[in-house]
Amino acid sequence: MLSTLFIYPPQELNSLGTMEPLLADEVTPKLITDYINALITLLPSHQKIKAAVFALNKDTAPGPEGFGAFFFQHYWDIVRQDVVNAVLEFFSTSLILLGFNSNIIALLPKISNATSIDLCRAITMANFKFKVLSKIIVDRLAKIMPSIIFEE
Repeated sequence: MLSTLFIYPPQELNSLGTMEPLLADEVTPKLITDYINALITLLPSHQKIKAAVFALNKDTAPGPEGFGAFFFQHYWDIVRQDVVNAVLEFFSTSLILLGFNSNIIALLPKISNATSIDLCRAITMANFKFKVLSKIIVDRLAKIMPSIIFEE
């Protein structure tokens, strides 16, 4: 089907270059107040974590770990403490636990006999706990976006 696929080593993807910190400080307005910083870095409550789990679509495909939202929602009483601990670990340390950001990307052809990547649709299956982290962060950012993003 596809004969060529470009794979970039992680070090190339992470090489964003450098910026003089003082110049960045001069041209970037201070939009994140101490209050906003506290709001987005605060440890989420058990209830907020549960709300994030149950807000995710239960019919999505499972991620690399083999479990999707349906599993976590249906067996919440069993997996609750593991999920809560994992989320709190992230918000306490700012480190993503090993395997959390593991994803599977599948290329599905849009047409028969697709010969290039642009003729395929990429489907990403992400780790469910990573989706929970993302949901909590997105919900928090949605509250502060109007104060840090301008219409111009």
